[in-house]
Amino acid sequence: MFKISRLTFESPKGESFDYEFNSGLNYFVGGNNTGKTEFYKLIDFMLGDTQYLEDIECYKDCVESIKIELLYRDSSFTCIRTKDIDRNFIFETSEVFDPSDILSHNEYRKKLNSIFTTSEKNLQDLRDFANEELSYRIFTMFNFLDEKTQGKTQDFLSKCSDFKYAYRLNIILNFIFNKNIAEIKQKEDEITQLKTELTDLIKSKSKYDFILNTINEKLQIIAPNYYFTGKNIEEIKGVVTEIKGMNTDIKASGKKDVADLEVMYNSLAEQIKKYQNEMADIKNIKKYDTNRITLLSHLNDLVEKHSDLNYLISPIKNLINDLNEGISFGDYILKDKTIKKLQSQLEEIKRDLQRNDARFEMYSLPAKEKAVAIIEECLASNISLIDEEKITEIRKKISDLKKDILALQNADDISAIDNFSSYVTNLYLSLKGISSFVSKDANQKGFKIKYIKRGNVLQPVCSVSDKDDTEQNYYPGSMARHIVVQLCGYAAFLSKLLKENKYPIVPIFVIDHISKPFDDENCKVIGTIISSLLEDVGKDNLQIFMFDSENSEKLGIDSMYSKDLVTESKTGLCPFFGKK
Repeated sequence: MFKISRLTFESPKGESFDYEFNSGLNYFVGGNNTGKTEFYKLIDFMLGDTQYLEDIECYKDCVESIKIELLYRDSSFTCIRTKDIDRNFIFETSEVFDPSDILSHNEYRKKLNSIFTTSEKNLQDLRDFANEELSYRIFTMFNFLDEKTQGKTQDFLSKCSDFKYAYRLNIILNFIFNKNIAEIKQKEDEITQLKTELTDLIKSKSKYDFILNTINEKLQIIAPNYYFTGKNIEEIKGVVTEIKGMNTDIKASGKKDVADLEVMYNSLAEQIKKYQNEMADIKNIKKYDTNRITLLSHLNDLVEKHSDLNYLISPIKNLINDLNEGISFGDYILKDKTIKKLQSQLEEIKRDLQRNDARFEMYSLPAKEKAVAIIEECLASNISLIDEEKITEIRKKISDLKKDILALQNADDISAIDNFSSYVTNLYLSLKGISSFVSKDANQKGFKIKYIKRGNVLQPVCSVSDKDDTEQNYYPGSMARHIVVQLCGYAAFLSKLLKENKYPIVPIFVIDHISKPFDDENCKVIGTIISSLLEDVGKDNLQIFMFDSENSEKLGIDSMYSKDLVTESKTGLCPFFGKK
């Protein structure tokens, strides 16, 4: 059950004014400049939107705070917002109000999120799927239909004209129309386990590298011709034992001429530089071609939807194939491996040069004794050679799992999308006895409204001819037609989200001034859609607020729900506006 039962304005003088609300539908009528749109925005404000009361003309200097009382899942809450955006309150209505229990704007939202979250598991599933925190605020994109965006059937949710909602819409739709949640969770768990293993290996490698470098640094003091590789522990132990026994006649192992080493070092450095430049060129070409392929693929998708543009499809596909085959990235991989080998050789030569330098350095006996002690301590540590390939392998597994997850996230549940399309179509066609334009559409052979997830599109289609079941796009001509299709889309989302009961959605639908494009004959379809939606989900489970200039009867809405924004005591929404 959900119900905002009361909204209260409080003035700086201590005056108060209440609006009482019903379960189900609440209809408010008022002419221009009576506050219909401000009332529409006010509901979102009380649900955590970022606004400043002082910036709104009809509230400036005359409203100190606004309060709502709501009932949700058998609990009653009071929510208060004030002129100060970071001075808010939420408490159970049965509790005594504590003016010191102040919530910042962010804390206010978090509290509302905890109220509207169906379960911690559902929230965790959403978090794992999206790889970010998605709260009830993002789901308010399904709650509000404003006047400016009415009639949109592509990207038809009003709030998605705002980028902060638009860029999250795709991941939300993927989550809603996805049947791979369990499999995605399993792969996320695998990634977590692999990341733990990778972290442990990297820590061990860091420790190993530190010990390796420390031993080699001290070997330059006592035996510069020796190098610890991690595999020759016994050899280095023998060297240290001989040094401790004062046997300094240790033969050099693999001594190389310094001049030769410098020539080799410079040659390798040049080769590496050459290969790195080639790699950079290949990466740029790959990047440009990937972008071209993406653009051409999008163009191909658009063209395929229009049969009259079929002649363009083949050239586009040929271009994509040419780009895919234009460069062999086997050379790219080979060059990458070559660079790694050359860099390894370069490091070895660098070490040889350092060892040769150390041969001519004079160290004191205490320095040598200290070096011996440190080497022995390091050799006594529990060190083992870390397999670099193991680290690379784990990183690749994590990368592959992430790609699998992305593919699963984008894999649509076709049956769910078909059911959604059927809901929209059936709701629209149920109006054919009320609206002349719906009756006309219903007579089109094969008429239906297809939901296209990519782009969040509601596309009416019909058969090409009486003898052919091939579909073609059907374009309703009037704004009223478009609004009805859009309203059916909102109803389908609200029905699906509320019935599945796993999303942090506020059970509310707010509509601003929808009657404007409708004539008297077709206007009642609006009330019919609203009534059908409330009957479908239950009027105790969804609260609807409508703001319009027409009387509710014209829209086919029961007058018992209608309230006038203008009364003898006030000129619009805010009861204190204009009063001295």
